[in-house]
Amino acid sequence: MRKRVLSCLLTMFVFFSTVSFATAATNDSSYDDVIIAGIVDGWRYCHNSFEGTLYKQKGEVKIYLFEEYTITNVFSVNETIHVLMYDEKGEYFLADAVSELIIKNEELEDDFELFATSNETEVFNFCIEYMGLNTAAACAVVANIYCESSFNPNAKGDYVDGVHTSYGICQWHNSRYTNLINWCNNNGYDYTTLTGQLNFLMYELKNSYKSVWNKLTTVENTADGCYDAAAYWCARYEVPAGYGYWQDGVLYYGKTSIARGDLAKNTYWTKYVNTASNSNTGNANKLVEYLLDKVGESFTSNACQAFVYQSLYNCFGVSNTKVSCCATKAWQNYGISSSRDNIPLGAAVYFGGSNVTDSTCGQQAGHVGLYVGNGDIVHAWSSQIKKTTIDYVISCGYPYRGWGWQGDYALSEMPSAPTNVTTKVWGSNVTVSWDASENATYYDVYLVQEPWGWEDIKYSKVSYSTSCTFENIPVGYYQAFVISRPNADTVQSNWTPFYIESIPPVVTLSADSTTISVGDTVTFSYNVKNSTYRALVISYGDVRYDTIVLDNENGQISYTFTEEHDYWCAIESWNETYPYDISGHVYISVLSEPPKNTWISSDKSSIAIDEELTLNWAANDCEGYWLCIYRNGGEVVFDSDMNTTETITLHFDLEGEYVAQIDARNCVGNSKAIFEFSVGMPPKNAWISSEKSLIKQGEELTLNWAANDCEGYWLCIYRNGGEVVFDSDMNTAETITLHFDLEGEYVAQIEARNSSGHSKATFKFDVEGPEEYTITLVEYKEMHESIYAEVNVVKNADRDDVDTIIIAVYKDSMLIDRIYMCANFAKGQTAVFGGYLEHEEGVTLKAFVLDDIQGVKSISNVVEK
Repeated sequence: MRKRVLSCLLTMFVFFSTVSFATAATNDSSYDDVIIAGIVDGWRYCHNSFEGTLYKQKGEVKIYLFEEYTITNVFSVNETIHVLMYDEKGEYFLADAVSELIIKNEELEDDFELFATSNETEVFNFCIEYMGLNTAAACAVVANIYCESSFNPNAKGDYVDGVHTSYGICQWHNSRYTNLINWCNNNGYDYTTLTGQLNFLMYELKNSYKSVWNKLTTVENTADGCYDAAAYWCARYEVPAGYGYWQDGVLYYGKTSIARGDLAKNTYWTKYVNTASNSNTGNANKLVEYLLDKVGESFTSNACQAFVYQSLYNCFGVSNTKVSCCATKAWQNYGISSSRDNIPLGAAVYFGGSNVTDSTCGQQAGHVGLYVGNGDIVHAWSSQIKKTTIDYVISCGYPYRGWGWQGDYALSEMPSAPTNVTTKVWGSNVTVSWDASENATYYDVYLVQEPWGWEDIKYSKVSYSTSCTFENIPVGYYQAFVISRPNADTVQSNWTPFYIESIPPVVTLSADSTTISVGDTVTFSYNVKNSTYRALVISYGDVRYDTIVLDNENGQISYTFTEEHDYWCAIESWNETYPYDISGHVYISVLSEPPKNTWISSDKSSIAIDEELTLNWAANDCEGYWLCIYRNGGEVVFDSDMNTTETITLHFDLEGEYVAQIDARNCVGNSKAIFEFSVGMPPKNAWISSEKSLIKQGEELTLNWAANDCEGYWLCIYRNGGEVVFDSDMNTAETITLHFDLEGEYVAQIEARNSSGHSKATFKFDVEGPEEYTITLVEYKEMHESIYAEVNVVKNADRDDVDTIIIAVYKDSMLIDRIYMCANFAKGQTAVFGGYLEHEEGVTLKAFVLDDIQGVKSISNVVEK
């Protein structure tokens, strides 16, 4: 995760000349003390301590500004200056992984930026040489690592409750920090070194971040490709605040990802685009051309090594390859790398196996061929010279061993000796750096001690970049030199002296349990080397809970935890030179209740028979899970311990109603959660309805529907028993409002469907046509014993029938008098009818139309008086 990187600016006066240099730190603590130490020819002879005021700026990035200092001890030419800082708790922090200035003359250059340039180069070269990335991808990695740690493998971040939870060049956080430590310990690396962290980085990408690895290995080798790879790395590997967001499965970069993409494109791509090493092409192509011309020719059986010797001799006149009588012996003498990434053209590719035992070697002869590119080799195989893939040879029972330059033959001009060899020392580690030699493929790096002969070589490494780090070197005076390879004449570089002053404590710590209940005991196993004081420190938050001094450098100690907390347990150690260090830590969770917030779910609640379903679950404070799946209320179809796994994909070939139950457990107890789903079952409880079942012609009607376990709907509306007036896929919509212009009897049918089938529901409603007549009472008069009534009739329907207009008098629902008026008029016409009716108190007057053929047609406009 990207953490705040705090920059420090320290201004010094040397020979009355000011020098400014920037260093990167990742600790939020204020630094109270600064030490500037001079190293000449490996010997430290003076140092100065200063106390200064720290100034902080607001914002995400804090700038620590030290006051200007004048060094009282004069530093000399070719002297190396180291800068250290101490915080208020006494912890030291090296200002940078290679925080040093080498005084070249009596005046230092102004504004000298002291970033870890050699570490940057080593990161870039590792990406090119070991990870096989192109320049664009390598620059993307370099840009992100710079933003995370400024290439400092000891950078610490996320200072939470008194504990740093992020560490290293990529600021691995919490569990990833633990994974870094465990992987390095299990694979022979020191996790505090750049080498160990780069190898873990490659392992983590290939195994846990495959999408990021795929992006890096497929990105176009362009400036835009560099931008895209850096932004993608930021968003998917580091995931800092401001990385962006996902929408509809698409990743949109945020300000942090964009900034890192710009840094990679505008700074590192510009810097490295023309410097990445490429395979030699001159003599390599000559050899490849020779080999391809030989394909198909016959050759002595079981003579693969002889074919390699003959090919090199015929092309280059190289004769010293004949020393190796078989492929196994050649591999032991000349093997360089066991990687299959970036095998150089013309390199010898070695395999194990074969049932042929060489009389001279006294062992299985193995197999060897020469690499011609694209995964192919040319080799002597079954009495013939053939071109096959490496994978083919492996499939025939010959396991891949690696590649090498057999007999140190060269595919270009012999490289010259390396120049400008320098050493940079911190603690027990030394980094040897040099200028690249033209035509060099790799380098041999050696460390020797007195009396300075070949027989006094103590340490050696092979490097495919122009720097190499040796770790955990004992105290003493050494010299380093480098040889460019391939080079049979052994032309050496200059010998460069350096001194290892002392060795810091080396600590490992483990626990037999990391999650326990209150009152349980944990047994810690520890190993502390090079220490005069050591103690087990137990803390939580910013509370130093307990300290147990350890008498021995290795052993076991048991501790009983009586309070519920998340504890940070570490070894505190120091020796005469390294006054304070906390390392080798483990986290212990002490619980007083079972797992909390347990849940289980899936993105589907219904699937078809023979389909798969993915279940996901989680819980807080959980040590492991048990998953049980029931069918139709009782039948157990799955019952298994899932350990710490939190997802599974299962295949179901029986229909039914299922319940998946997850049991989350820890040392205190367990808690459960369930998820219900169906297999091969159509949607259930389908319905469709509206708040109205009768509307007028020309009005709108809103229909609503729903169903359980439904993936989509189809709506169809019929009129008068058969005519389809609406037929449409509604997808997942569950409501619609429609306009109806035709009268009639309607049926709305909704079909709910999923992958297993469908179910239906219907709703009936009527659309009523317009009233055929509008009848209005115009005048009403009581005259003596009669009533005069006059009505206005308007015809609304297109009918030519002769109708009868009736005005009637009712009393207590009984008809007591009426008058008939006949009319024959068209739609829209108005007719006025009047007449006298018998008057009686307490009566009701009604007017309506009587159709001679169809009976009463309209009584909606009845007028009562």
